[in-house]
Amino acid sequence: MLSILWDKLKHSSTPLVLASIKIILKFTERKEELFRNIVEKIKAPLITLMTGNENSGSYETMFVVLQHI
Repeated sequence: MLSILWDKLKHSSTPLVLASIKIILKFTERKEELFRNIVEKIKAPLITLMTGNENSGSYETMFVVLQHI
């Protein structure tokens, strides 16, 4: 299940990426070591969302991404 969601992190749709991250974190929150590893791995998709939207002028998207961090 997590591998299916992990593939969605490469999608260009911001809502899809954020929803996938939320579900992944919810599934792993009780497994401390796995949770830490996942948090490290999701940094790159979040940074991509932030920098990718900076050029297009979507500050609303950047605000939503920052709220989810």
